[in-house]
Amino acid sequence: MAYKEVSRVEITEVIRQWQAGRGIREITRSTGLARNTIRKYILTAQSRGLVRDGPPANRITADYPGAVEQGRAPPGGSANQRIA
Repeated sequence: MAYKEVSRVEITEVIRQWQAGRGIREITRSTGLARNTIRKYILTAQSRGLVRDGPPANRITADYPGAVEQGRAPPGGSANQRIA
C-alpha cells in the first residue's frame, strides 16, 4: 500500500471522533484512513494521557503540539530533534 502523510487536522479529527464515542470502523468510513492507522493514533494519544472522556482533542493539540504526533521532527527542526 502507498504511503500517505496524515495531517495534524486529520489526527485531531480522529481523536475528536473517538472522544465523541465513535468506533474505529465508523471513524474509518468518515475519514478514509485505514483502521490500523486510526488505532495507532488512538493508542499513541492514550499513551500520552488523552482519555476518551477528557478535554477535546483540538485543545490538547493546541496546548501540546506533540501530544499525538509520535516521533516526528518539529516543523523547521532537524531530524535529530524528536518530539519527546
